[in-house]
Amino acid sequence: MKRFWIFAIGLLGILVICAASINVARAASANSTKHSGKVTGIDTSAKTISITNKAGEQTFTVVTATKIKDGKKNIDLAAIKINAHVTIISADGTTADKITVEPSHKKAAAKPAPAVAPAPAANTSPAPAQ
Repeated sequence: MKRFWIFAIGLLGILVICAASINVARAASANSTKHSGKVTGIDTSAKTISITNKAGEQTFTVVTATKIKDGKKNIDLAAIKINAHVTIISADGTTADKITVEPSHKKAAAKPAPAVAPAPAANTSPAPAQ
């Protein structure tokens, strides 16, 4: 019987911890803000990423829990290129919770204008006599 109570209390403790972590995650996502912009700097040793957008330049700290994605692929901070467009989700405005590299919208290479056929040469020979 003693084992049952130890097991029941342990299980209850696990359930309480799970419920608390779900509530923390929900609260964090409810207060999260989205920041999109062009990458202006990456410091892999300081673990920061800087972007510029309409709000100006913003720098975010990248922590171990930060999820970084390029499409469906997980990548690390060093794989993000300068001038890439990213969206950063942050609950506190300074720590990146999630970084998503936006697909590049490469413009098609400019095609040369179609060649214009030269105008027919003016007829400079005299008109035939009638």
